[in-house]
Formats: sequence, C-alpha cells, structure tokens
Amino acid sequence: MLVVAFLEHTEAIDNLDDILAVDGIHGYYVGPQDMSVSLGFGGQPDHPRIAELTAQVKEAAEAAGKRYFGDVVVADRASNFFLKGIEVFLDEHKAALG
Repeated sequence: MLVVAFLEHTEAIDNLDDILAVDGIHGYYVGPQDMSVSLGFGGQPDHPRIAELTAQVKEAAEAAGKRYFGDVVVADRASNFFLKGIEVFLDEHKAALG
C-alpha cells in the first residue's frame, strides 16, 4: 500500500513538520488547484506562490527522508519537475467508470 498525503490547504503547510512526523506516509503532494483556492487566488495552479510552497514541501520531505510526489498535467510541468529532482509522479487522468 502506498500512502500519499495531499496537502491542499494553508493549514497543512502551517503544520508541515507535524505531518511529516506521521509514521506510514510514503510521500507528499501539494494539490495546486485546491491550494490556490486556500491562498485566495483560485484557478491559478501555476501561481508563483504554489511553486514556492511546492519547493518548501519537497525540501522538507527530503530532509525528513521522504519523497515529494509531483503531478503531471501537461508535458512542460513534467519536464520542470524532472529537472527539479522529483522522482515520482501522480497520474491525474480521470478514467470513466462504467
């Protein structure tokens, strides 16, 4: 089983050290859409503040011996994450259930 903590609100960032200390979480992810809403600029997942928080969480996770999981929505984001050292990506493809 893979357990990933989705950090989608500013309260998660405020409590990042406590969240990183929870046993059993394998990776961490900043949800850019929801985080942009929490920060007051909804619909701007590529806002510079989201990039700052993503870098903060990635650095803190690595310092704690854990991984940051990047999301891939479009190819340019994938290459940027790769260049920043993110090793694991989440596929946000929404498959139809039927």
